[in-house]
Amino acid sequence: MKKLVTLIAILSGLALNPIKAADGGVAIVDLDAVAKELGVLEFIAVTLDNMKVAKDAELNKMQQNLQAQMNKAIKDAGDKPSEDERRKVALTNRELETQFQQARAKAAQDIQLEKLKLINNFRNDLKPHALTVAKKKKLHVVLNKVMPPVYAFDDSVDITVELTAEAKKAGLAKKAPERKTQ
Repeated sequence: MKKLVTLIAILSGLALNPIKAADGGVAIVDLDAVAKELGVLEFIAVTLDNMKVAKDAELNKMQQNLQAQMNKAIKDAGDKPSEDERRKVALTNRELETQFQQARAKAAQDIQLEKLKLINNFRNDLKPHALTVAKKKKLHVVLNKVMPPVYAFDDSVDITVELTAEAKKAGLAKKAPERKTQ
């Protein structure tokens, strides 16, 4: 019974003195909105597009080289290749196709890794500024509005606008590079 009374007293005390958001609570920020406002989204998009153009040019050059190797293998087999020569040409074709598929997969992986690197660099550069803005509101934890999803929050803990201004002052805004074409 004594434990029940203590529990009721504790819960009553919490009900009478609710924890305010500004007393060490959680700040919410929309990192996508900050990235867009700072030009980081455009910077990342153009950087990755330019990388894709460069990788495509490398793949086209490789494909031409591999096609030349295949043409040489066919020419070396002659006009009337034997069964053994046909097998050799088919094997060469499979090997060259495998090389090209591996190069294509590596190019896609390189682009994906670069995307992750750029996003992580942005988040790491922004983190101290997010904490600075949050602490000004007496908040100690910063959650992204989008990832992980936040179900509900009071607008007073949203630091997106303040963080964007702080990041601009800190020189984190980006200008997208020139877009390359093939």
